[in-house]
Formats: sequence, C-alpha cells, structure tokens
Amino acid sequence: MIRVWDLVVRLFHRGLAACFALAWLTAEEAQGAHEWLGYGAAMSAFPAGVKVWIAAWL
Repeated sequence: MIRVWDLVVRLFHRGLAACFALAWLTAEEAQGAHEWLGYGAAMSAFPAGVKVWIAAWL
C-alpha cells in the first residue's frame, strides 16, 4: 500500500469528516452539540484554507 498522505493530513481529514458526520446526525435533536461540531469543523478547515489562499497569491 502506498501512503499518499502523511499522518497529520490523515488525522485532520478524519477529524473533519467525523465533525461533519456527527454534526449531520445531531442536526435535529441536539442543537448545542450540532453548533459546536460545526465550529470545530470550521476551525479545523480554516488553517488549510488560509494556506491555500496564501499559496494562490504567491
């Protein structure tokens, strides 16, 4: 098996996917958990988005 992603990227991706899935599952009954999971997903994706934006302008 060829590993394309390093450990940090794999952990980030799995964490983001878990936040997204749990937020989707808690959308109706647990509004507080749903909001916090959404904030967690947004904050985990923010540094990656900033890096892509900076790289696009360099």
